[in-house]
Amino acid sequence: MNGKIGLLVAAVTVFIIVSYGFVFPDLQYQWHLTYEDGIVENLGALAFLAVSLFFFVFFFRSQDVIQKKPGLFGGRNFIFMALALLFFVAFGEEISWGQRVFGWNTPDTWAMKNVQGETNIHNLDFFQRRKNSAEIESTFLREVLTFSPGRLFLYFWILFLVAIPTLARFSNKWHNFFRALRIPIAPLWAGALMILNLVIAHLIGILVRSQYENNYKTVDEFMEMNYAVILLALAVYWYGEKVYLPGDHSPRSKLNKVTSPP
Repeated sequence: MNGKIGLLVAAVTVFIIVSYGFVFPDLQYQWHLTYEDGIVENLGALAFLAVSLFFFVFFFRSQDVIQKKPGLFGGRNFIFMALALLFFVAFGEEISWGQRVFGWNTPDTWAMKNVQGETNIHNLDFFQRRKNSAEIESTFLREVLTFSPGRLFLYFWILFLVAIPTLARFSNKWHNFFRALRIPIAPLWAGALMILNLVIAHLIGILVRSQYENNYKTVDEFMEMNYAVILLALAVYWYGEKVYLPGDHSPRSKLNKVTSPP
């Protein structure tokens, strides 16, 4: 890890740790930060928007020198497009697609199915029923079988930022397989930061929830914001590495260049 990357990782780590300092109820700051359309929610939304824009840039700058397909989308890496759309949806969902900004009312049929009466998907009643279902006695199974947007996002980043980079780092076969699919291989520090954020959030959540039940959602707001900031750091890193160009930009290839004999 060179100096610039180390500085980037250190800055994000400090940001994560400092942000959770505002969670503890005795400081009384979190109420002013985590209300709807507050600074934490908006920072997270803007970070997701920035990440989305980076991946749109990656898509339009990507090319396949082997296939050399003609046309606007010829040779483009559509994984970048899929990721750009995913993070744009995350941006829109964070701010309920601008409902409170532009002041439109939620359609009655949608409001009846949304636990907060908002124009978004992640608060739909559908995602809450299985989690609170009395038919599933095991709390663990209820958690596992809860396919909420938040849980799906958790599975996504564990796969994309932990599983794939780890497999690619320690296995040539997996590394070549992911390259053949044109899947960008994230550096291990990105997954490590996501895990750090998750662990800190859960530990603080336990402490806060034991005394102030209503503050538990506050922890989630900071956790979501930090996820977005980590992804933005990754996007900035990839932009500097020109990950959209043909070639092997994975950390494994850089390690091989360093360790290979002259």
